[in-house]
Amino acid sequence: MINLSVIKYLIFIGLLSIISVAKGQGWSIDSTFKHVLANHIEVDPLGNLYTVTKDGQITKFKDIGQPWYTYTNNRLGLLSEFDAGNPFLLLAYYAQYQIVVLLDNTLSETGRIQFGNIGLGNIRAVALSDDNNIWVLDEEGRRVLKIGTDGRKILEGVPYMGFSFDSNKDIRIIQRGRYLYVIQPDSPIQVFDFFGKWVKQIDLEGLQTVVFIDDNIYYTVKGYLKTYNIAYPGMESDQEWPLDDFKLIRFDAVHRKLIGVDDAQKIGFLKI
Repeated sequence: MINLSVIKYLIFIGLLSIISVAKGQGWSIDSTFKHVLANHIEVDPLGNLYTVTKDGQITKFKDIGQPWYTYTNNRLGLLSEFDAGNPFLLLAYYAQYQIVVLLDNTLSETGRIQFGNIGLGNIRAVALSDDNNIWVLDEEGRRVLKIGTDGRKILEGVPYMGFSFDSNKDIRIIQRGRYLYVIQPDSPIQVFDFFGKWVKQIDLEGLQTVVFIDDNIYYTVKGYLKTYNIAYPGMESDQEWPLDDFKLIRFDAVHRKLIGVDDAQKIGFLKI
């Protein structure tokens, strides 16, 4: 009988080997987007690139580097979060007004959720769920909630007081498979299941940002990219891959490349 765990491990080792080859190639400025400046980037599962400028303009690009659609809202304060996990249901969050704006694949607004209307406040981190609803991190209540796109509460997680958040540092939540990951720089990753119950924490010293590739967490620390294997913790390679001043790393699964933004707001890539 084929052992799926062994297969997953072999795939993991193979991916490490591929990235090791990419290490020799180094990061390059993406010529397709050489005239584009970005304060933030996201990539959806179809390989579409989105940029966010300092003033909060979201732009979706064609493969040829031409702007496709744009969305800007100057009435809700600064854009706090943009989630492109679903190409047909995009999420823009404005924490100053505690409002989630839902967008379709043309960046046209399809709905809004105001947290104050459902008894929530001081929310900093939101994310799309795998079932097209919205995860919300309630930092004061030490819990996660799931909200429908119509604003109704679907699930309220069990509070867990075994850790704390730093209100002065950015915070993100990301769902991958059956688990929800709460991420802050220089802090352990807190892991919840999809019922909103705290499961464990993952200690990754010096962690700044993360990107998920298959069953692996790739995280930036001190100018390098390191790896942590979710299925086989402790079995990772000790290799580090230089970031060459690139940050805000994202993964384009369609074109199999890492994408980042450097200090000059130029978009670069590392082919894997």
